[in-house]
Amino acid sequence: MPRPAALFSFLAALGCVLPFLGLAFYSHAALDDYAIGTALRATDIFSYTWGTYVNWSGRYSASLFSAIHQLFDAHPAWYPYLIFGFISLFVSSLFAAVVVLVPGLPTGRLLAGSVVLVTGLSAFPWPAEGIFWLTGAVAYLTPLIMSCWLLILLATFYAAPAGPQWGGWWLLGGLIGFFIAGFSEVMALLLLLVGSAVWAMPTLRPFRREAHWAGAAIAVGCLLTLAAPGNFHRLGIRPSIIQVGNAAVLAALSTGYLLLNWVGNALLLALTLLLLPIIQATARYPGRSLLNRLVAGPSWLWPLLLGAGLFGTTWFCYAAQGIGPALRVKNLLYFYFLLCWFLSVCAAIKHHGPSAQLRYPAGPGLYVGGALLLSCLFFTDHNQNLVHAGIGRAPNTVVQAYRDWLGGDAARYHAAQLTRYRIMRTTQQDSVRLPDLPVHPVTIFYSDISCNPALWGNRAYAQFFHRKAAYAYLLP
Repeated sequence: MPRPAALFSFLAALGCVLPFLGLAFYSHAALDDYAIGTALRATDIFSYTWGTYVNWSGRYSASLFSAIHQLFDAHPAWYPYLIFGFISLFVSSLFAAVVVLVPGLPTGRLLAGSVVLVTGLSAFPWPAEGIFWLTGAVAYLTPLIMSCWLLILLATFYAAPAGPQWGGWWLLGGLIGFFIAGFSEVMALLLLLVGSAVWAMPTLRPFRREAHWAGAAIAVGCLLTLAAPGNFHRLGIRPSIIQVGNAAVLAALSTGYLLLNWVGNALLLALTLLLLPIIQATARYPGRSLLNRLVAGPSWLWPLLLGAGLFGTTWFCYAAQGIGPALRVKNLLYFYFLLCWFLSVCAAIKHHGPSAQLRYPAGPGLYVGGALLLSCLFFTDHNQNLVHAGIGRAPNTVVQAYRDWLGGDAARYHAAQLTRYRIMRTTQQDSVRLPDLPVHPVTIFYSDISCNPALWGNRAYAQFFHRKAAYAYLLP
């Protein structure tokens, strides 16, 4: 891989990260953030986690990590910095995981990490719920970050010789996996599916004893999440056979829609072609590589896990709640799709790739033309958000982030929120009427108070500022 091309791809990845970091300083809390921050004033984090586990959900890790809302409650002005920290940690962890997984020359690793960042951020389904909402960042972005850490540890373990010096690191890996499983039922289902496939395939099954102990810790975490009393208490009813069958039909349709949308992204296909020489070089790498180990099984394994994972999780959502996966869940599913997609391509090249060496073309003109082509594919109206109303007009997520940031919507939204805070802190009234927000930036806006002070979100907002009631009057 020519060094200038790798550097160009890295600069393109930084360009995708930049608007999200910039928008972090215009982000503001959503209703759940106020509700959790207020709830934790009356109890400690462990009692809160136990109460949630017994009565609402098995997401014990998400509840424990909600302790960060106590920091937000004590210092509300730190909210943008918390979001900035989550974004920085996510992109650096994702990039580092790819760099560690891909063996070989640094230029190839740089290109692979950059490509994954571009594909991950440009088609991120819904950053308002997955990145700029503190509750969503805790529950849905943190498990992605920790999954990257787990991959880094496993790749390091596999490449290194066995020895007692790794015992503590294996314990850390098992602990991270245990926490990952506790962030959501969707993560638990996906971990069980992939883990079962790895253990079932003789060519993939770990041979170190420590790996089995770490796998057992992850399995226990998955079972604790799925079998939590709060899940059954919250649902209250057992779905009938007709409901289960109807959920299967809807899940099949949703899975097909997700795959058509994501695989149909021309930018993903073009960037995958760009990686083919590096993937071939990785397949021929003579040393120990976790990436080669993961694709040592049959070439159909990862495509099968992709379809099964999407179908199983969407079926679970339809059967348990009667509706499909929320956009914040699709954020998780999209990165599961990327994992299975690139592993499927690696497996296809390893088992069925050409014997001739794949090489990048020579000549600056070809690189300029390739950069122009990728730029054209980047600025498309591909429906990234998986919302029917966005078909034919929704730009990719990075372009939309730049629009919100540089177009002024984020600044106007930020100024309106600051005005509200000033009113809530200085007014002498217990029931406060607030001005409506003049704009809702697509990238960073998730939810807002209504004109009804009796709704739970309005009550949480008022209690956070030590008022009895708060409501907004709507602009005509």
